[in-house]
Amino acid sequence: MSMFFFFQNIDVMKNSKNKISNVRDFLGIEINKGERFKLRSFTLIGRNESMKKIKNTFLAFFVTVLTSLNLVLPAYAEETTAQTVNTAGFSVNVVGDGTVTLSSGDFTKTLSDGESYNSDYNEGTEIKIVSKSNENAVIDDVALNNSTISGFTSGKKSFSFVYKTKTADASFNVVFKQNETQKEENSNSSKTEGDDSSQDESSNDSVSTSSDAVDESEDADKYSTFDVDLSKMDIDTSKTVYTKYLYAIPSAVSENDTITSVLIDKDPKDTIYTQTMEPSTVYTDGDAYYIQADTPFVNGLAQKSYPYDYDVARGNDYGQQLTEGFSYDKKTHILKIDKDVFKTVAKEAKSDNNLKEDFSDLQVQFLVPADVENDVKVKTTVVDKTGSIDSVVGDSISLRPFMTTRFQLASEKTASNIIPKNVKVYVNGSDVPLESEYGAYDPETGEMALSYMGANLKSLEIVVSNSKGRAAGVGLGTAKVGSLNVLAYLAEGTKDVFSVGSSIDVVGKFGNNSYVQTIDGPLELYNKSRTTADGYYYNTIDWNDGDGGECTYTDSALAVPQSITMNGSTVDFTMRDINGNSYGQWVNGGYHLTDISDPVAFNGAIQAFCHHIKTSVGNIDAGSRYALRYPTCTLRVLDASTINGYRHVVFGFETNLHQFSGSTSQTVGTVFELAFKVQSKGKLCIKKTSANPAITDNNPCYSLQGAEYGVYKTEADAKADKNKVNTLTIGKYDTSEKYKDWSNEIELDAGTYYLKETKNPKGYALNNSVVSVVVKANESSWIGSNGEFKDYPQSDPVDIFAGKVDKETNAHKPQGSASLANAEFTVKYYKGLYDSDPAKSGQTPARTWVLKTDSDGYCRLSDDYKVSGDVFYKNSNGTVVLPVGTITIQESKAPTGYFINNELFVRKITTSGNAEKVETYNYPEVNEKVIKFDIKKVQAGTSTPVAGAVFLHTMPNGSTKELTTNGSGEITITGLASGTHKIKEIKSPDGYQLNPNEVVFNVASGTGKITFTSGTNSLVTQGTKDSGDGYATFSDKVNPFNLKITKTNEHGKVLKGAEFTLYSDEKCEKVVDTQTSDDKGLLTFKNLDVEKTYYFQETKAPQGYRIPVDKNGKAYVHSVYVKATPQTNTFEFTVDGIKYDTSKTSGNVRLEGTKKDRVVAVDITNKTTQLLPETGSNGTILLIGLGVAVIAFALYKSKKDKMISK
Repeated sequence: MSMFFFFQNIDVMKNSKNKISNVRDFLGIEINKGERFKLRSFTLIGRNESMKKIKNTFLAFFVTVLTSLNLVLPAYAEETTAQTVNTAGFSVNVVGDGTVTLSSGDFTKTLSDGESYNSDYNEGTEIKIVSKSNENAVIDDVALNNSTISGFTSGKKSFSFVYKTKTADASFNVVFKQNETQKEENSNSSKTEGDDSSQDESSNDSVSTSSDAVDESEDADKYSTFDVDLSKMDIDTSKTVYTKYLYAIPSAVSENDTITSVLIDKDPKDTIYTQTMEPSTVYTDGDAYYIQADTPFVNGLAQKSYPYDYDVARGNDYGQQLTEGFSYDKKTHILKIDKDVFKTVAKEAKSDNNLKEDFSDLQVQFLVPADVENDVKVKTTVVDKTGSIDSVVGDSISLRPFMTTRFQLASEKTASNIIPKNVKVYVNGSDVPLESEYGAYDPETGEMALSYMGANLKSLEIVVSNSKGRAAGVGLGTAKVGSLNVLAYLAEGTKDVFSVGSSIDVVGKFGNNSYVQTIDGPLELYNKSRTTADGYYYNTIDWNDGDGGECTYTDSALAVPQSITMNGSTVDFTMRDINGNSYGQWVNGGYHLTDISDPVAFNGAIQAFCHHIKTSVGNIDAGSRYALRYPTCTLRVLDASTINGYRHVVFGFETNLHQFSGSTSQTVGTVFELAFKVQSKGKLCIKKTSANPAITDNNPCYSLQGAEYGVYKTEADAKADKNKVNTLTIGKYDTSEKYKDWSNEIELDAGTYYLKETKNPKGYALNNSVVSVVVKANESSWIGSNGEFKDYPQSDPVDIFAGKVDKETNAHKPQGSASLANAEFTVKYYKGLYDSDPAKSGQTPARTWVLKTDSDGYCRLSDDYKVSGDVFYKNSNGTVVLPVGTITIQESKAPTGYFINNELFVRKITTSGNAEKVETYNYPEVNEKVIKFDIKKVQAGTSTPVAGAVFLHTMPNGSTKELTTNGSGEITITGLASGTHKIKEIKSPDGYQLNPNEVVFNVASGTGKITFTSGTNSLVTQGTKDSGDGYATFSDKVNPFNLKITKTNEHGKVLKGAEFTLYSDEKCEKVVDTQTSDDKGLLTFKNLDVEKTYYFQETKAPQGYRIPVDKNGKAYVHSVYVKATPQTNTFEFTVDGIKYDTSKTSGNVRLEGTKKDRVVAVDITNKTTQLLPETGSNGTILLIGLGVAVIAFALYKSKKDKMISK
């Protein structure tokens, strides 16, 4: 076996390679590209003597072969002293929907599904392997020699690492799978790993090898998409995350840039505007944490809808950068953070033992290309709980990105109604209002300021509460609107050389409480500090108010240069308060102050925020974590604006110096605002304001532009309008929204001038007052922001707004139970003059009111008549007025007893003359139609009216009233109240039946519309007329009559037991009733209908009698028919074809009873020629005898006839 190992290390020279190719295959020798070969394997098989013989034979043969190749031992001994370069096989196989890119030096190759790459590489070669899945796939596995490489987890969208080749072969397999099964497979993966622990353990050597060779890229899995609803999650207040936005110059960066490349690889002066920082709300669903990082994408500052790059780091001075455990969704702008990312981080071992060293758990920074030219739009809501202010804030406010937030909250007239301590401000959807020092409000002008730049805002909610003798929660402080968030002021007389976009390089160092160093250069950037027994401490100017009221020391601070040169002018950059006093070190008794009399002024520090970069450059002193790395800084002018006579300049500060070693390298940047008093030469510009902005704001009927003011040397000249030295015309400064109400700026000699309006603007009254102004040398006087030049808008103090009259009477008096009071009109005021309904052209009313009428039908423009709606407009005297514009009036609720009038009236209020008061409104008179309901009573089946019928009217309030039909059978109810009404007949005239039906209907409130809830039938009909009035017709049946029959014999004796049957048909098949005569021979058929023929006959004779029959032997059938009109006392009856009337009151056929109860009486006797005798009389015996004789004769006669025939 020693021979075997000897052969393993023999080198084969190049010229001998071909000679041994056949031997190589036999012996298992591998020839490498380095012109060497090695024995890959040599296996001895068999353990007996025959195997030994084979081995000896083989060795002998092998020595012979080597000798023939001239590879003798002395030659080998020389070559073993040369340096050996080992190589190994390298292969990559790709399966699934994705790509794998290989790169090493100048070599690059991309593989896709089903493709492979094979090659041999020298040991130590670095190969970068980048795997990316396609849209609907994820990476399932990245394996080296069949073992998943260290650091990889299934489900990633991308994964990259660098592999350094070893002496062993490396075979990589990259597998992609469809994303829709990801969740299920992830849930199974943990189980699989647990079940296959033995397999993992067996491959530890392979995994260990790959782990040493694989370094995961920090770009892996940074972006993802996920659907979450933060509003349904809990907020974890124990976690703090600060979000930073590094705003890049769009033309200087691309999507391929990173935070490091724009700060280090490129010059920050060319790539970066500035950086802002804001705290983020941390949400959790129990499995992970989330923050919403979308501010610049919501307010419009971001030029793209997604960031170019981002990174995550710990929130302490070390700022360790993290490479995994988080992912960002570019569409929803949500950052997902794994739970284990918020692990405990050891505090820094600093000498100050500051327990609050970690200012947050995490800090996230985004690289965002920014649009700084345009304003950002911030959604704004104002909640006025006082009802006393006229907010001029719409749905959003426009703000400059890096300028302090300042805007008009309330009109100047209602500005003083707001008490600052009663104002709460909620920023970006927070439930917690700002602390008082972060906001300011001016009760004189209605302006508000917040210690936020526009870039940091996406929404505002401002709540104004009533004063209850103490602050309503956290309100605004006492800071001034103009000075809020101003870091400091520059010296009076500072030249405005700060044109937006200008920048300079500043040479200096990062200040902190361990080192103070001065760097040579054209400018100095350092903290002048005072030596104390405890070290060095620094003053941070009060960040909120800029007046130096607070002094603290800080590590994250940049010293300010005492002077700078910009655009060719040197500017004193010493930090001062608003009165021009420079800030001394530790004024007001600073911490660790030992000598307050030191005259050396301290130029205060600027708060700075770090950037995290991935590559350290420059000469870094690893021995000190406070050492300064790369002392180059850029100061850039981001924005500038004139506010109340002060020029406010916003600076962006960027460095590409490096922070301490041992952790992520950092640079710093910030943004701050300075101000100085505007200096110009004897110029005057005035602002025209409306004395009543509630009327004029956003109203095209009013315009301040075009107003002219004469400028005079004396007050007398102004009053007399003579010796005018100049003219100021409103609107001529420029046409921007901000300055549209300012005049042209004129240059005047220093002194006092008198101004008087000589031409009133559109919609305003002429203001004849004289205003004095002072023009100072070398200054520009901008006057008018406090209302020095007010004009009163013209308006109409309307008395009667509308009137209602009865349409029928044309009078202001109602009919019946109706009322003209409490009719309601909806009144809409539109800003603008229109000839027809403005709503049809898409206009929206500025204010809307609902007004009611008094008892005379009048409504007036006052609170006594207002039912609901907005506040009224008022003029300078507090009188309710209508501004110039258009109103529409429409009845929205009718008064009691009237129908609603839907006509829309359009009225215009126009200007007239130069006075504030105009009288151009003409009120409309609105006709009202009274609601009526007609009741008609007729005889059923006819149109005959029935008078004297009594009806009961039940009204909505439950009261009742009896109503009687007139001679025409009619009743009219006038002025019906809204609600349910009931009509029912309670007493019918004699001769008529009471109608059982009840009519129920409803009168709609406000409109008078009648709807019925009762039904109809043959006796009642109901409905509404074209006029809208209701009606009901009741049909009453005539009372039924009785048919009385008296049964007697021919002797006039009444007969009991005679049965009569009444039929409804002539054939006597349909029986109506059957009656039998009583002891008096009487029987009665009751309740028979009129105008109907009845038939009756005797169907059973009394005992001892037979039913009378006619000549044909049929029983007599009688008929009766009645027709009656009780209203005319008409009653006609026909018996057996003979007609009778009310005059027939005697005889065998006669009329009995009253008008109310009619009876037709008929006497019926036997009419046959032979009447049966009375039972038991002598006639009965005689009749029997005669009958026997007749029978005997008949028998005899029959017998005799038979005998003769025989």
